[in-house]
Amino acid sequence: MYPNDSLFFSIVHREKKVPSSRNFGKKKASELISKMNSFKNSEGKLYKLTMQDFEQGYFPWFLVEGSWRKEIYLYGSFSVSDYLSLFSAQQHLNKVSHVSRLLTEKIERSARQPVQIERQGFVCETQTINDNGETHNEQTDNSTTGVNSQRDTINLQERCAEFVLKLLAEQKLNHVNVQYVTHQSKALISHCVNLKMAQVLSVLEENGIDSTCLNDVIQSHENPFIELQTQYSQNKFFVRQFEKYLNFADVSEAISKPKDNLSNIYAHFEDGLYFQGNIFFQSHPDALQLLVYIDECGMTGDRGNRSKKNKLVFVYGCLGNLERKHRSSFKSMFVISIFHNTVMTRFGLNVLLRPLVDDIKKLELGVNMSVGGKSTIVRGTLAAIVADNLASHQIGGFKVGFGKGFRKCRFCLGTSEDIKNKCFDNEFFPRTKIQHEQHCSSLHSEELRDHFQRTYGVMNDSILNELKHFHVIGGLAPDLMHDILEGLIPLILSKLIVHCIQKKYFTLNTLNDAIAKFKYGYREMVNKPCPISMSSLYSGKIDQSASQLWLMAINFPLIVGNLVDAGDETWHCFLLLLQISRLVFLDSISSSQLLILEQLIEEFIIAYKANFYQSYQKGNKNYLKKCEVTPKMHHLVHYPRFIRLLGPLTSFWCMRFEAKHSYFKSLQRRIHNFLNSPLTLATRHHQWQCNEFMCVGEKFLEFQVRKSHFTIKLLSNYACAGQIASLLNLDIISGIIVHSLKWVEIGTNKFIADKSMILVPLNNAIKRCALGLVASIISYGKKIIFVCEVYQTVDFNNHFQAIRIRKRKRRFLAAISPFHSKDFSVFQYHSAGFCRSVELYVTARTEIKYDVF
Repeated sequence: MYPNDSLFFSIVHREKKVPSSRNFGKKKASELISKMNSFKNSEGKLYKLTMQDFEQGYFPWFLVEGSWRKEIYLYGSFSVSDYLSLFSAQQHLNKVSHVSRLLTEKIERSARQPVQIERQGFVCETQTINDNGETHNEQTDNSTTGVNSQRDTINLQERCAEFVLKLLAEQKLNHVNVQYVTHQSKALISHCVNLKMAQVLSVLEENGIDSTCLNDVIQSHENPFIELQTQYSQNKFFVRQFEKYLNFADVSEAISKPKDNLSNIYAHFEDGLYFQGNIFFQSHPDALQLLVYIDECGMTGDRGNRSKKNKLVFVYGCLGNLERKHRSSFKSMFVISIFHNTVMTRFGLNVLLRPLVDDIKKLELGVNMSVGGKSTIVRGTLAAIVADNLASHQIGGFKVGFGKGFRKCRFCLGTSEDIKNKCFDNEFFPRTKIQHEQHCSSLHSEELRDHFQRTYGVMNDSILNELKHFHVIGGLAPDLMHDILEGLIPLILSKLIVHCIQKKYFTLNTLNDAIAKFKYGYREMVNKPCPISMSSLYSGKIDQSASQLWLMAINFPLIVGNLVDAGDETWHCFLLLLQISRLVFLDSISSSQLLILEQLIEEFIIAYKANFYQSYQKGNKNYLKKCEVTPKMHHLVHYPRFIRLLGPLTSFWCMRFEAKHSYFKSLQRRIHNFLNSPLTLATRHHQWQCNEFMCVGEKFLEFQVRKSHFTIKLLSNYACAGQIASLLNLDIISGIIVHSLKWVEIGTNKFIADKSMILVPLNNAIKRCALGLVASIISYGKKIIFVCEVYQTVDFNNHFQAIRIRKRKRRFLAAISPFHSKDFSVFQYHSAGFCRSVELYVTARTEIKYDVF
């Protein structure tokens, strides 16, 4: 069960409805007031309600008409205004059940067996509430039942609870469907048990055995779902997520384990200047590094004004102490808060983030938690805010909207004229904490407020600045997804395509035909780009997802590169953007690469202003006018500084957080509940998280391995049997039987024989690798071995922005273990143009960190 003071609840919102005596008679109102006067609020004070109060409706609860009872919802938590309250999902459920039991008749529970279950942190216990509103656990001592019978009952209840939890979490059924399934399951189980009992009795009678001793057993079987018929009883299986998460051995080990710090290499948050200059992290190196993501999401496909009605704001959180490959998993992302977009517009983020800030303040001082069976003081603070540009400006208190701002950048004090003409970060004055505090203090003066808002773009102070060890200056990380994938790539691609069409390199139909016929890899098919329309090109946008745009950008030179003149300056500008993206998306970048990045950004901005036009459409007022630097393009200038400050920017991008929205969207489509969707979604997510904790076992971060069907082969049949035997720690080769697999899936990476290209290590001392095609996948026990055909690397083709490879004249095979591989990436190989040739090209989203030439 959740305690009321635990950290990181899902905070949900519901508008308060003011009751009126017209909804029901004064007699019922008087009875209701007399019952409510005996109930204490969260501060321990008795409610003293009168009929006059009831007529006016000024008390902290409202009435909801039910099908068989009236429920009173009490709010004793943080109040925003007279008509709004914030509360946790579990507190809400507890109070609903608490008060409804006070106002309804006692339900006969003689048929129910009180059960208390503890399994992997999941607690299920039967609770009762006495007439004074006090809660206590029901514990009965059934002396007539043996220990084995009681244990069997507990195991049965536990399995039934897991069954219901999987229906809610994995199948995303609503509670009505769950009740129907459990009812039908109970009927089916009873029918099967009765048939078996009849068969047993028949056999006993045929053999002349007295069956009277089985009468008690036959009559004692009952409904196994008796303890799980209501939502309240199902919600008892909630687990205190944050504390349970820290109790996994691999999670606590990953938090306490120090990162490998290499000189002049930025691979982790700990390598950045922000961590090294933070007193809190230096005093507590194993403190929790909280990453908080904030974004709004439409839950329906409506557009226009209707879309705002069902738009929700999600606040997620994860631990920055974990490796990126672990925290990118959905199960490592926790829901902190959900509320309607209209509530944020009405009250602002400073009001809605108050509970989160209060919890982080407690965490900075230290919170006593049970970790590994021991009482431990856990400390942590906010490391960074992950959000798109709009949300980052709202959180930081900066001007929202980049069109008419005088100083529109949240990273520097550059004016609009400076942004147009300057290309290096050291040419701008960065925003500092002291300056920002002075600007915020000046906003209290009515005479200076308008001047500072217009001049410096600071609209208000952020509530996050109340934290001792975090500030929005330096804590609002730039987002690669919205700046590059959804900003610069569609902008540059759309203008480049129109330029190529006007140069008669190809037509739009030729381009769409080439995109459709291009030989995509098996990992790329899910993000295959859609056909492009001319109207979207003229508007400077390509209406496709970030993953589709990224895939189109890296493969675009291979698709139409042989049709474009290699000396075209506009084409060269696009190639510069690809080089920049491969550097900024690296998960480990060196100081020398940062210097190269600065030069590429300067060259790209100059080439963009010289070769691109605002509009290519005749009749437009901006026809053939040179382009100006956009705010997202200006953010590129600050990327090298923020990499030195925070580490790799891939740790703070929105890609994986926005992908988690898909869970809530699919859930909303399944349950069709829009009355109080924040509460419903938060509750169902807790159930899903509970199911994930139950399924992972003892190790939470361990990758799951899925294998295809296998064929049996002898190890001696493989050409590199000696290498395979060495990796399997075998002394002999003859007679050893192994399993040959078609594919294996390790985590989210799927490796397919004869289709997957990976890095094959050649020499550990000088970090040399080669690109190799996975020819065979071998399974022996729990070990996986890849037999790779190593290809010859020819060179890097700058026009196609791809590595050119070819097969070796003499076949070279190498056996490796994927779990000991330097790089877990899977590459796809293509041919330039429409047909395959001897020479193949390998495209990569990031620069390969190892020498492959």
